[in-house]
Amino acid sequence: MHSPEADQKGFSSRPKRVTPRFMREKFLPFILKFTVISLILFALWYWKGEYYYFLFFNSTIPNFLKLFGIELILLPLLVPLFYNFLPFISLILIIPGIKSPKILQKLLFGLLLIFIWQILLAEFLFLIHGESNTPSDAGLTLSLILYFLNWCIPFILWLILARKSLYAWFTTK
Repeated sequence: MHSPEADQKGFSSRPKRVTPRFMREKFLPFILKFTVISLILFALWYWKGEYYYFLFFNSTIPNFLKLFGIELILLPLLVPLFYNFLPFISLILIIPGIKSPKILQKLLFGLLLIFIWQILLAEFLFLIHGESNTPSDAGLTLSLILYFLNWCIPFILWLILARKSLYAWFTTK
């Protein structure tokens, strides 16, 4: 049974429909903003960003990992995998309903988590591939799963960090 109290609190047993108006007024502008900001960020990444990120990553992470007796040899080969934070930045910047200090807080927290993920990914791939750079069948399967997860992480983080704003955005008329 549907109760009017549920509607007043914002929780309805009836699912909201995606209407053409929603698509035209909210979703399509969202996709357009995401595409434009992402293209700008990817252009900056390929222009100078990848180089500076490699310098930063290469000067900090190997020294940190050496404290634990870990040495990354394949790091230059992995840097192309590390631009997965660009879609995350785009998504956080265009989310409606978040104030500027909250955007910065969510952005920095998400970037920190993605950076930690990149360290773990680099280490896992090094352990899987070893120095021979030829993984076993199980290692190849695990590598494919990790590559796929690498591209899902920004979107999963965005959904988690922006869940309240997204809910409000999708449920308002």
